[in-house]
Amino acid sequence: MHEKSTNKQSESTTSSRCEQAVGLLKEKIADIPNVQSWARETGVSREWLYKNMKKIYGKSPKVIVRNVRYKKVIQLIKRDGLEAASYAVAVEAGLRDASALSKFLKLHFDKNFTRLKEEILENGQM
Repeated sequence: MHEKSTNKQSESTTSSRCEQAVGLLKEKIADIPNVQSWARETGVSREWLYKNMKKIYGKSPKVIVRNVRYKKVIQLIKRDGLEAASYAVAVEAGLRDASALSKFLKLHFDKNFTRLKEEILENGQM
């Protein structure tokens, strides 16, 4: 019985640390370019992050970083509306420049900045 109780406590602690790590990622996405940086910011190893993010969220840290960055891009476009500029959005979302944003959107979401902006502003999507 004691072993099961300890396992539940351990899972609860792990879940809590994962939630904190994701919260930190959301807060500091502009300063976290990759999983290695995220692990360093969080004070854990890349291996710990991978093992526990997969266990808790069913996604690799790489996918979580990508999704948080994409949501940040959407949030910035919604915030700035028509004034949203690709360079400013890129930098605030933790990408080097407009070219890096363009590559990120095309590679992972099959979109370009202009089309994404139009979808968000015209249709209120996402």
